[in-house]
Amino acid sequence: MIIKNLKKHKISWKKTDSHEYPYQAQIEDKKLEIRINDFPENALYSLILNGVVVDSFDDWPNSWSR
Repeated sequence: MIIKNLKKHKISWKKTDSHEYPYQAQIEDKKLEIRINDFPENALYSLILNGVVVDSFDDWPNSWSR
């Protein structure tokens, strides 16, 4: 899986109990998390792959389901 294509990859996110990290997913051996940022100073969301921020964005990709 190529990191830059994660927003195009079909991902089914699972809701968590965390307000800061409200969604997580697992693809193969990779743990994915969504973090809510301090908006509007920063992008609304950060995409975290195995504990490392790999992207930040405001609009939820169409290929992802919550």
